[in-house]
Amino acid sequence: MINNHFCVPILVEDNFCMDDIPAMKKVIDNEVKPNNTLDARIQTTHGTNQQVFQHSEFNNFNQSMLEKSFHFMKDLGYAGESVGITNMWANKVGKYDYHMPHVHGGAIVTGVYYLDAPKDAKINFSTASYDLEIHPEEQTEYNETKVSYDCKPGRLILFKGTTKHWCDSHLQDDYKYTLAFNVARRL
Repeated sequence: MINNHFCVPILVEDNFCMDDIPAMKKVIDNEVKPNNTLDARIQTTHGTNQQVFQHSEFNNFNQSMLEKSFHFMKDLGYAGESVGITNMWANKVGKYDYHMPHVHGGAIVTGVYYLDAPKDAKINFSTASYDLEIHPEEQTEYNETKVSYDCKPGRLILFKGTTKHWCDSHLQDDYKYTLAFNVARRL
């Protein structure tokens, strides 16, 4: 008998808070700054403002996202007491921009929300050892090590903070707008 362990849960919700997108995009356009580090080449508020959720234009999104996050946490076995948004930043991804594989230590739930994205934009998730594995010739239910999701406007994706994720080089002319955030216990 083959047992299947070490689940990597990923919640995907489409058409999420669509009415909030135009106002949130205006805030992002005013806040993002260029970032050219070794792990990312994007316009972002990560180094300048990780509290974008405090803008009033984000209030409805914050409330709806936290509700989804609490349910996701409960499904993962976590209690929802004393948790909240610890940080949230915005990204505006242009042609040839990228984000290297990474995790979000200290977060119970990490998420990304797409306000706008070209048709072929994707986010990738993998097992922690994906880069070290010898990959099989045939995929089965027991050996999946990587999955990709389309980046669609209004798509919310929630996952554990320890889940490895990244975006390959963005090859489209149109920008991809994202919100990234962490939900954790407040001390």
